[in-house]
Amino acid sequence: MKAALLFGAGDLRVEEMPTPRPSPDDVLVRIEACGVCGGDYHGYQSAKPRTDPTPAGHEAAGTIAEFGERAGRSGEEKLRVGDRVALSPGFWCGNCGPCLNGRRRFCENTPKRDGSSGGGFSQYRVVRPSQCYPIPDSLSFTSATMAEPVACCLYASGRAGIGTGDRVAILGAGANALVFLQIALIRGAKSVVVADTIESRLSVAKSLGATRTVKAEYPDQPVDGDGEYDVIIVTRGSPVFTETAVQYCAPRGRILCYGVSPAGVGASIETHEVWRKEISLIGSRSFDGTYGEAVDLISAGRIRVDAIVTSTVPLDGLASALADPPDGHIKAVTLPGATQET
Repeated sequence: MKAALLFGAGDLRVEEMPTPRPSPDDVLVRIEACGVCGGDYHGYQSAKPRTDPTPAGHEAAGTIAEFGERAGRSGEEKLRVGDRVALSPGFWCGNCGPCLNGRRRFCENTPKRDGSSGGGFSQYRVVRPSQCYPIPDSLSFTSATMAEPVACCLYASGRAGIGTGDRVAILGAGANALVFLQIALIRGAKSVVVADTIESRLSVAKSLGATRTVKAEYPDQPVDGDGEYDVIIVTRGSPVFTETAVQYCAPRGRILCYGVSPAGVGASIETHEVWRKEISLIGSRSFDGTYGEAVDLISAGRIRVDAIVTSTVPLDGLASALADPPDGHIKAVTLPGATQET
C-alpha cells in the first residue's frame, strides 16, 4: 500500500509499504479519507529527523476490508466486511486505575502504534472493532472524518459546562471553533460571538449561526469588549488570547483552554482577576465517550461540516497542502485512494 511518511521537517514522502495484516482480534480498514489537523501542520514544520516514520493521520474514515479470526467470529459492534465506518483513534485497556475511575483519556496502558498497523495517511489501517463507528450511506467519507474533532469539541464543551442561557465567546474561527459554535447553540447558549482576524472564516461562522462576529485586531483586541461572557473558548495558540480572556470573562465564568502554546511557553494571567471573579480555567484535549454522539450529530446534519471542509487532496499532494494551504483554507482532508490528477 501507499503511505505518507514524515522523515523530518518539510520532508514528507509517499512510499510503498506492506499492507498491514489484522491480528485475530483486529479489523483491517481501507482508508477512504483522513482529516488533516493542526498537529499535522506543526509536525510538518518542525518534526525531528527520523529513519523509520509511522504513518500519521488520526481523523480517518473508511471501509472494512477484513476481520481477524476472533474479531470476525465475535460479531462485535455487528460489523461486516464492506461496512462504512468512522474510525476512533482512541483505544484504552479498561483495566488500569484511570480507566476504572472514568478517566480513560489517561489510560496507563494505551498501546503504542507502530508502522505495521498503518495510519490515516495510508491506504489501510488495522484497528479494533470497538474503534469502528458505522456511518450511513448518506454521509460522505469526507464529512465522516470530522467525527474525531467533533468528539473532542463535545468532550471539551462538557468540561466547560456550556448550557442554556450562557453567553459564549470563541476566540478563533478555525475548524474546531466552528464546531464549538454549533455545539454551543445546540446546548442552548443565549449568544455566541466569534472573533478572528480572517474575514472569510467569520463569514462561515455567521452562516453557521453565530450571533455576532468580530474582526479582531490581533493581538490587542481579540473580542470587542461588548459585555462579559460566561464561557470563553480559546482556540488560538498564542498566549495573548488566554491572557485577555480573563479580562472579558464574567464572574463565575469559565475559560476553556483548547488551543494552547507549545510546552514551555507560558501566559501572563492576572491571578487577582481569577480570584476576584472566581474564574475557572479548564483544559481539555482529545475525547472520552463522545465519539458515537459526534457521528450521530454529523449524520443527522445537526452539526454541519460541509462549510468547514474546504479542500481535499491525494496522498501525493499532502506535502504541498501542508507547506502552503490555499487562500480561504479551514480544513483539508486527504483521500488516500485518489491520485494527483483527481
